[in-house]
Amino acid sequence: QVAWIVTVVCNAPPYLACFLYRHQVVLLPRSIFKLPFALKYGIVGVMYIYFGAHGALFWVGRLLRVTISLQFFLFTPSWPLSISSSVNCFNDNVVYAACVVLLTVSLCIIFLIAICTHIFSILSHHSSMSISVRKYNKMMTRMLLVQALVPCTFILCPICMVCVQVLVNFESYVSPLLAVDIAGLHSLMHSIVMISTSKTYRTVLTKMAFKLLGRPSTFSVSTLVNTHDAQTIFPVMPKPSVINS
Repeated sequence: QVAWIVTVVCNAPPYLACFLYRHQVVLLPRSIFKLPFALKYGIVGVMYIYFGAHGALFWVGRLLRVTISLQFFLFTPSWPLSISSSVNCFNDNVVYAACVVLLTVSLCIIFLIAICTHIFSILSHHSSMSISVRKYNKMMTRMLLVQALVPCTFILCPICMVCVQVLVNFESYVSPLLAVDIAGLHSLMHSIVMISTSKTYRTVLTKMAFKLLGRPSTFSVSTLVNTHDAQTIFPVMPKPSVINS
């Protein structure tokens, strides 16, 4: 269970790093929000540490819950039936862990709303970008948003369902089983969204389908790299001019 939690929560830092990258790409060079290269790596590292700590939190809560259950099993045989049947061994540490998860989900949603609002605000009146480059960055941000909705729907929602069930102390096997079934669709839906939102993937699959059907295709795969993104990551130094004598 703890290994599954660590695996799930470690999906969040790459998505947050992608949004951070999209934000840094559209900023002007002298913007106050422009982060140094080392600081960006440090932020991503802190995010991995923070999200990975959720596994340790649930591990501690799980051990305490097993200890309480073991003590209940050892001591209840000597108790009267009226007492043992009314004992509540609900573990409060699980409640704290559930509250931390809901807090983390809320912080991620606030972060995404704030950074996407700032990105679209910058692109709406960017002075050093052409209209085509601004359209490209808006399209890439929208694609990233759509792709991020998949883990939000098929991972965060099931986890929140279980956490809410823990907080209200509602005992039911339907909610956890439904949460697991929804989470099991993540891989399939992620692949579908990746293919449907990427023009290159769609073009390659369409060409393969036409090839299997024996029909000629008129699609071409674009391998061009956006100039603004490429120059942001790898600054191109101007070539010295040579004057022929």
